[in-house]
Amino acid sequence: MLCSKMKLVEKYSEAIVAGNAAIFAGAGLSIGAGYVDWVNLLSEPAKEIQLDSTKEKHDLITLAQFYINESGNNRGPLNEIINSNFGLQTEPTENHKILANLPISTYWSTNYDCLMEKALEANGKICDVKHDDKQLKISQPNRDVVVYKMHGDVRQIDSTVISRDDYQAYERERSLTREVLEGDLITKTFLFIGFSFEDPNINHVLGRLRILLSGNTRSHYCFLRKVNIEDCVSQDDYVYKTRRQELQIHDLGRYGIHVCLIDQYDEITEILMMIYNRYRRRTIFISGSAETYDPFSDTNAQYFLHDLTSRLIKRKHNYRIISGYGHGIGECILNAVIKECSSGLQRKIADCITLLPVPYKKRKTDTKDITLVKEYRKELVKSSGLSLFLFGNKAEDDRIVLADGMKEEYELAYRYGSIQLPILCTGYMAEELYHCAKKSNEIIGQEPNYLRALDYCGFNLDGNYNQNQIGKMITSILNAIDLMNSFDDSTEDC
Repeated sequence: MLCSKMKLVEKYSEAIVAGNAAIFAGAGLSIGAGYVDWVNLLSEPAKEIQLDSTKEKHDLITLAQFYINESGNNRGPLNEIINSNFGLQTEPTENHKILANLPISTYWSTNYDCLMEKALEANGKICDVKHDDKQLKISQPNRDVVVYKMHGDVRQIDSTVISRDDYQAYERERSLTREVLEGDLITKTFLFIGFSFEDPNINHVLGRLRILLSGNTRSHYCFLRKVNIEDCVSQDDYVYKTRRQELQIHDLGRYGIHVCLIDQYDEITEILMMIYNRYRRRTIFISGSAETYDPFSDTNAQYFLHDLTSRLIKRKHNYRIISGYGHGIGECILNAVIKECSSGLQRKIADCITLLPVPYKKRKTDTKDITLVKEYRKELVKSSGLSLFLFGNKAEDDRIVLADGMKEEYELAYRYGSIQLPILCTGYMAEELYHCAKKSNEIIGQEPNYLRALDYCGFNLDGNYNQNQIGKMITSILNAIDLMNSFDDSTEDC
């Protein structure tokens, strides 16, 4: 079954939000880091026994077995080859880093390398790595993710799975690992990356599940590179390989695996970034403070904040809010969330809002306090994908002045890729930032929908600060937010 890039982004993003997404990484994921696939790993051993690994690519486990046999049934030389190829220290690829940023708790891999767990640990996550059945009995305390390395780990070369002997012993030595994989394939939505589906273990598990579930398997997704005529030796070779790929796609459909065809491997990075942005942009940072709401009346300003929040958390995207609990803003936002969650909204308060009040600076000259607030604001903004800026004023020496903290948060949003949406008609610092955003050529160049979204945020109240006009303004703001989450040119009817 074929699926488009956008359909894959949509469906896998839904699985991430639901908390049941999983990754299956094959050798292709690590090639960009300088590691090799099995064909290249076994190229020299194949030459030694007068074979060609490219001609044996559909049965590489037999090729590995032949090499061991011809080495006097001694696996040592093959272990040295594995170590020389995968024992090298290298850095995770961009794809590893994007995956490590996603809220995924289950990773499976046939790879021997340690790049996935390295990327996860660099992202501050505690990894529980499992590469044999014995490790399944013990769980790492406070773990964030589990990485199952079903063919072993380069740090335990003797137990890596590569030859026919290893596969034939798999049921005896790693039967529990296979059962865990079966369970995950039933309950989670997998995205297969860099995987060719030539592995007998995976095919055995997929076939077994298809029989047990009578064909009613869960939907999973994978990338396959479209056959390119430039990689073929002749037109007949191109026709043959294209036909074989068509048959493979149809065959994967039996297991509920939807194939996203790509022309080049770098498209995978683009698609993963779309998935990451779609996930991240569900979290909206609301920056704002208001000693005064003028020219809004207090009643209408509080109506605006309350209704914006209420409609935001009820959207189909299940938006969640992060707030620094700014003066005159935070309380209205929190009250709206509590009211909606107490009135039948099928979401928990903690799933709708995170409150992280910005520490109070005792003295403007206190360097320690200023540094603390800057670091705190950085953590606030980094976890969001969209940032709304409302009002932005404060009392200082009996005067109303622009809130410099909001400008700092605006700059942090730019630095960490949180799309800035200042709301023009709320005035003060938000108005100043709106005009800055209209000149943000770099963002405008990268985000084709950004100017349209800013136009929605520039809704003109025409001096009518009544609730009817405010309701229209909220609709316009929601259109801006939805547009930045649509990844196409459409918005929904608010």
